[in-house]
Amino acid sequence: MSKLGRHEGPVDKLLRKSTHACVHQAASCVEKDTENPLFRQHAKGAIPAGQVLLAFSPLEDESDLSSQSLSDFIAGTLSEFERLWSSVLFVVGDNYSVNQYLGDNGGIPFIGCAIRRLNLAVQLYLEEHSVLIDRANKLMWKPATVKGRGCLGKVTGPHPKFKNETRWSSTRKILERCDKLIPCLRQMDTKDAVKCGADKLMLTASEAMEVSELLKDLVKLDSVTVALQSESLTMSEVRDLFDHSISKYPAMKKYLSSNASIVNNPVFEQAITGKEESGDEKESQVSFAQQALKRRRPTGPSEVYIDTAFIPPASNICERLFSQSKLIFTAQRRAMKPATLEMLVLLKANCTLW
Repeated sequence: MSKLGRHEGPVDKLLRKSTHACVHQAASCVEKDTENPLFRQHAKGAIPAGQVLLAFSPLEDESDLSSQSLSDFIAGTLSEFERLWSSVLFVVGDNYSVNQYLGDNGGIPFIGCAIRRLNLAVQLYLEEHSVLIDRANKLMWKPATVKGRGCLGKVTGPHPKFKNETRWSSTRKILERCDKLIPCLRQMDTKDAVKCGADKLMLTASEAMEVSELLKDLVKLDSVTVALQSESLTMSEVRDLFDHSISKYPAMKKYLSSNASIVNNPVFEQAITGKEESGDEKESQVSFAQQALKRRRPTGPSEVYIDTAFIPPASNICERLFSQSKLIFTAQRRAMKPATLEMLVLLKANCTLW
């Protein structure tokens, strides 16, 4: 762990199931070296981060899931590796108040998960089309019954899909399947349509066109979600994706703008993304006298800063880790001790160290 250096930063998240597990992932900056294999594997040339899993264990007191208990867990993990809070430069996690406590009271810049922000923005956008989505979802339920599947099987093979309240991607799948099934449902015999109840819930021609148009927008937004899953994506590129999404869908500005209320530290994020306010915005916030004095202010010697491209814009590395852990901690292995599970996960996550 001596290679972690001072650029160490934990990425934490809670697994909210019957068992609560806390992950402590450390990221370290790798010096720019063309001979380094990490650089040769990195296509975009940004500084890669050496990521090491430090801990994967439940909290000592699961009855206390407060912000302070999470902070104590991270501090305890750091002390085991002889690291202080001063060695932590940033924290990446979901934009929950428990996680933001580290940034507010711990004095550590907190970076919210970009994927989480996009999900909230898309859900806000979909609220404008909630009536249409609800109509399409109800239409999918009728052919999904035993009688409905039998009647639908006479005219087509695909079966209906349903909405998942926690994931907006299911809405895209519903509309995609609905767009394919509407012509088939119209070809259904009148007797079969009445039998399965699809005749009363059939969408009108204008509603079917709205479904097709909304589906095109969701396909575009899904491409942004896929792009955010890339491990080589930098925060500057995320800012470009969000700005482009706002230009196409202004309703998403509430969550995707650089100064959104969900952003814990807007100044810090604007600094590492290299995005500044426009001249008009600056002039509106700075008085006339301050503008004049600013022109006379001499520029000091340029300083050299570390490249912040190694800071991950999302906590999807934790999501993947939990998905892999669920393959180990199955229903048949509920009796497994936490220490055994942690050892297996650590061996899997840190396989590059041996």
